[in-house]
Amino acid sequence: MVTIEAMAAGLPCIVTPMGSAGLVSERTGGALIVKPGDVDSIAGAIRQMADEPARAAMGRQARDIAAGFTWQHVGKRRGDAIVRLREQLRRA
Repeated sequence: MVTIEAMAAGLPCIVTPMGSAGLVSERTGGALIVKPGDVDSIAGAIRQMADEPARAAMGRQARDIAAGFTWQHVGKRRGDAIVRLREQLRRA
């Protein structure tokens, strides 16, 4: 949740592949993903964020991605999934 909130504010993020932040980032490209405990990986991501144009571009991308995670969007996707599941169960 914290990562999505940061992305919604246009902040580029550095995350590990674990948990929901990593899952969202892997699927959307909205953050830099580093190996947990890998100092070189973390340092490389920080160096990338030091580049203003790259940081600004990632921030814009993050904001766009986070727009798909509003309560309205998530609620609609969940509702749609429930309807599809109900239809599948009726056919079974």
